[in-house]
Amino acid sequence: MIERGFAIRLEKAKVLMKNANLNVASQSNKIILMEAIKTAAFLYDECPKKNKLQSPNELWYGLDYKQRVKPQQYIQFGRIGLVTNKRTYVKKNENKAIVMMMVGYALDSHSGTYHFYNR
Repeated sequence: MIERGFAIRLEKAKVLMKNANLNVASQSNKIILMEAIKTAAFLYDECPKKNKLQSPNELWYGLDYKQRVKPQQYIQFGRIGLVTNKRTYVKKNENKAIVMMMVGYALDSHSGTYHFYNR
């Protein structure tokens, strides 16, 4: 049963990367692959299954369940976004943000915080 769960999460990670239009070299990148697997596992555990009203996490934790990411803050894996440069002073001519790809959710931070990968 556990081995089947690993295979399901790996296949879901491959689907996430394929839907993000990543090339073969990017799909074999260890950082992107591991983040895709973590995101696939998170989505698998957080989303309700067919013909069920509750997610696996809701069923497992019961009354102690706490939603880690609000539904309105789900965004598509592989989406390109701008990450703000957090230096204290940015010159007028410098870029104020860096273009990066969303690869997952920062589950140890508050809802709406994401992991990005700088190509």
